[in-house]
Amino acid sequence: MKVEFHRGEGAEYSVRIHRPDGVVVTLPGAGGRWPIPHDLAHLATERALGMTGGVFGGAAAGGCSTG
Repeated sequence: MKVEFHRGEGAEYSVRIHRPDGVVVTLPGAGGRWPIPHDLAHLATERALGMTGGVFGGAAAGGCSTG
């Protein structure tokens, strides 16, 4: 799974998730007032702890849809 963070205007950002099945899902960022995007902290924590049931693990397993 590939994850991209895209900075918008001001503190806004979005997250683009490239799932293993080829689907690309874009999510609005959750809170952007910190130096590190909120969702990046979740991604790093999930990967470091081997969590598969979090937001990004769920997305990799097909839990996020495009519609």
